[in-house]
Amino acid sequence: MVTLLNKLQCNDQESFSDDSIITFHILKSKDIAKDYNFHGTKYVTNEDGFKTFDDNLLKKLKTTLRSAK
Repeated sequence: MVTLLNKLQCNDQESFSDDSIITFHILKSKDIAKDYNFHGTKYVTNEDGFKTFDDNLLKKLKTTLRSAK
């Protein structure tokens, strides 16, 4: 499964900092063609490994974005 960022926007809405508010959607899709032309180190992976990675990435993003407030 592939994870994609979609609808990335920099909003003009007021915030309590000098930074702009960035919003985006995270999508998962099995319909995206995979092109493997990478000639570096390759690792044996499986669907469970990708799910674990996605879950850990989302947890880390949530934690990081919450602490940035």
